Amino acid sequence: MNPNEILNTDTVTENELFRRQKHERWNTPIETIKLLVLEAADSSLVKYERIVNGENNEVYSVTTESGQEIIVRIHHGDSARFEKERWALEHCAEVSVPVPEVLLVRSIE
Repeated sequence: MNPNEILNTDTVTENELFRRQKHERWNTPIETIKLLVLEAADSSLVKYERIVNGENNEVYSVTTESGQEIIVRIHHGDSARFEKERWALEHCAEVSVPVPEVLLVRSIE
């Protein structure tokens, strides 16, 4: 659901309303996302869809010009959060636990 839609609070749970309102405050410019995708995937963004589901990150499903399908997660808070997650994923991969490949972790202002 588009977070910019007018909400009918009679049909939305309190948790869903909370998530939608939270996501409405997260609006990373698409130009910034395009630059990060180009840096991470070495290919231009050609298609994207915002995913409004969780409570902690701004998330996009992205397709690049080279056909890569990637997930872009943007966290508006603790800048070390994704570095910690990358560390954990790398250690899991070292013992053959299947994990997603982290293409880029970057802090931007």
